[in-house]
Amino acid sequence: MVRQLPPPARPAAGDLGEVVAYARFLLDEVEIIRTVRSEVKKKLELADRHLGRVQEAALDPVDWAPLSTFGLPALEAAVDAAALLLDLNVEPRHWVRQETAELLATDHGLPPVANLLRDLNETRKAEAYGDVTAPPTLDADEVAIEIEAFLHSVSDLAEARE
Repeated sequence: MVRQLPPPARPAAGDLGEVVAYARFLLDEVEIIRTVRSEVKKKLELADRHLGRVQEAALDPVDWAPLSTFGLPALEAAVDAAALLLDLNVEPRHWVRQETAELLATDHGLPPVANLLRDLNETRKAEAYGDVTAPPTLDADEVAIEIEAFLHSVSDLAEARE
């Protein structure tokens, strides 16, 4: 999954030192894969917990404060999980995650969510400062559905890569 250097050549059977070095390399690779899988699982579980809060907030009457507050990290966690699975850079910055989401959609066929990330972040900030009561461009049900669809797509990707 994440490889810094090319793998060493498979050693000849009689060279014990090379065999040991190759075995260590393989063990390191296995540990990297386990670590990535563990991180992906944690991020998907976090996204799923936040999705539940989004779905509650999307019910009538819509409450945009928790919807945006939990919707943004739900989507960001799913973007991070997909990036980890595809060996892409993961950075804890909203704008970098938007760029990553664009790349995931254009290069890897995942649903496009970069604009939703931006809109949720703007809504979250507006709600925190009390400037907006209901965002005119977002529909709460559609937001919840888009987040859930993206989360399912990333979960499917994770299953396919196991």
